[in-house]
Amino acid sequence: MALNVYFKEFSTALGTPRDVFRKIGNAWRTIVTTFNRKERQGRLKQLKSQGLLEEIPTEWQIWNASRDMLVNYIIPSNGEFYEHYEQNQYWLQFMRVFDEPSTMMDPPGLAVSRDMVVSHLLHVVHISAAYDVGLLHMFPDGIEELESQLEQFVAGSHPRQTAIETLLERQEYPGELLAALKLYKENPQTHWKVTTFETPNGCEDLLEDGLEKYGTIGRLLNYSLTLPATPWASARKRLGWGYASA
Repeated sequence: MALNVYFKEFSTALGTPRDVFRKIGNAWRTIVTTFNRKERQGRLKQLKSQGLLEEIPTEWQIWNASRDMLVNYIIPSNGEFYEHYEQNQYWLQFMRVFDEPSTMMDPPGLAVSRDMVVSHLLHVVHISAAYDVGLLHMFPDGIEELESQLEQFVAGSHPRQTAIETLLERQEYPGELLAALKLYKENPQTHWKVTTFETPNGCEDLLEDGLEKYGTIGRLLNYSLTLPATPWASARKRLGWGYASA
């Protein structure tokens, strides 16, 4: 790809000076929410009230489960999936950082705003969008906002149409996600994976194992409940002194 094409794509992802200031504000709010225990607990209680998790885990449990998901599922699966795309995965990830930094700052997504989850879903191709769609249940109108913006994009009228198109590996993805989201709304139990595309050849086992363990925010948080609840409990388990969950 020519240098001028790289520059154009980067400029589109970065946006105008006004966009840059907006992104800085979003990043700051994500940092604040990360350390706002009351807000995070409120979001977790909202998920629990909808039956998406059994109990509310500790922050230590969430951190360790998120690390496991990143190391054992997200990084390996990205490497396998991007072998089937024409674009350079490292360049796309680099641009996504500048397109919306806050979507990359919080691995479990519990501190990210509704609009940032929607933004992430719009421009990052997900074979299964179940995890991020689940995060939208933290907000009263989260699912409806995603559906509305997908409909705008499919109609060619989204305010960030050009920027999103620049970042997409597959231009047909928003339409596929919109169809999958409608199925999910009709029957969340049957269509919980919110599947947009067939799994690429050779990735089936990794994807299925990852989805069963980490594929929704509820699955991740319920898995986290099986981990030590405190650093001291983790140390005891590692040293073989017995395992206490609290």
